[in-house]
Amino acid sequence: MKPESRTPFVLAGGIEGLFSLGTSEHLDAWDNHKARLLNQNLLIATIAAAFFGIRHLLIGDTILVLLTLLVLLLNGGLFFLNYKSHQRGAQLLACFCYPLIFFFVILAYGPSIKGEYALFMVILMSVFFFQERWLQLLIFSFVLGLFIISQLLLDVYPAPFAYMARPFDTYAIFSAVLGCIYFGTNMFIKTVTESREKNQQLLEELVESNTELKRFNFMVSHDLRTPLRQIVSFTDLACMANQKRDIDGVQGYLEFVGTSARQLHGLTEDLLSLAHLDNKNLEKSTVVLSEIFAQVKAQFMNNTGTTDVEIIDQAKTLTGNTTLIGIVLQNLIENGIKYNESPQKQIKIVTEKQEDQVIIRITDNGIGIPAGSEKKIFDVFERLHHNNKYPGTGLGLAIARKIMTAHGGEIWLEPQATGSQFVLAFPRKVKAESKNSTLPLAPTTAAFRFTQQRRAIF
Repeated sequence: MKPESRTPFVLAGGIEGLFSLGTSEHLDAWDNHKARLLNQNLLIATIAAAFFGIRHLLIGDTILVLLTLLVLLLNGGLFFLNYKSHQRGAQLLACFCYPLIFFFVILAYGPSIKGEYALFMVILMSVFFFQERWLQLLIFSFVLGLFIISQLLLDVYPAPFAYMARPFDTYAIFSAVLGCIYFGTNMFIKTVTESREKNQQLLEELVESNTELKRFNFMVSHDLRTPLRQIVSFTDLACMANQKRDIDGVQGYLEFVGTSARQLHGLTEDLLSLAHLDNKNLEKSTVVLSEIFAQVKAQFMNNTGTTDVEIIDQAKTLTGNTTLIGIVLQNLIENGIKYNESPQKQIKIVTEKQEDQVIIRITDNGIGIPAGSEKKIFDVFERLHHNNKYPGTGLGLAIARKIMTAHGGEIWLEPQATGSQFVLAFPRKVKAESKNSTLPLAPTTAAFRFTQQRRAIF
């Protein structure tokens, strides 16, 4: 690219950098808009002042040249205050200093120069910059007072430099004020539009959350009631058997009680895990996949040789939470083994790095998932098989989806002729956390462990 062809891009970048002085990701959107608006107005004022200074320098008007230099000096100071993150101080100085400057311009050049246009602009900006009503009224009274005093003085003392005022001066002031009003109105409309879109998004999320909560409460009450009812029933039967001195019956009933209690324990553990994943502020670091795979493989490779876990790790690393990624893999591998009637159970894990994401594929030779169920298997408490044949809580894949969402990634089921293949997609570039994401995730340990029932504890 030729040097001259890069000039517009360099200039545009410089102007954008000037507009962005004082903006920060740590500020809310409204404060950033106010900082940009002041910078835009200062740039317009600087350009207008430069034209004024050059024109009046050519005609020998020393007074306006000095006022132009004062405006340029003031603008430089306001830019510097914004740069140093003193946005409110810059806004206050602009709202009080500019009326004083135009007060003297009106006194020197008379009403024909139309300096009151700029005074009107200052009042408008005070409404944008400050939420305090008393401060708005103070600036309004200050500007109004200066204007009234200038008119009273002009009635008594004629403007000494009125003969130097030209229509060009009025056009320049009017154009500058018009540009400031344009940017201010545009900023206000943009802020209102963004706020409305955000409110609409929050409303949709709230409706979805309420719907999910109602469904969740119904299913929780049902799934928690079932093992509790079994515990109560079998406890009563065990007591009756004990009264009859039926030792075998007592032992059998207590075994049922233990099974129901373990089912209830597993359900509550999974519910707690799911609740912890509702927070979005997730601590992430570089995850070495081989370390997770080694622990997972050691957990599921049994001594009888009926389970084989094959790993092809081409990605090596990704950005995420080691504990939670391990839980996702544990849930998927456990399902691949549990829902599997093959004499030799096979699990294959393949990782690869793509341009913008890291892919992990978990394939098994199990019974597979019926067509049409690819999405609903990730719903809370969704089960495709009866609990007597394949025990479980119906929360494993829901937890996996929550974890992937917390990572900014996705999980889905790939169609397979036999068995199942789940795909995990992690973004390679992690988005910076916004200011509003301040709720910490529930603490997690640096590693994860499993109970004898292969339930992840974190």
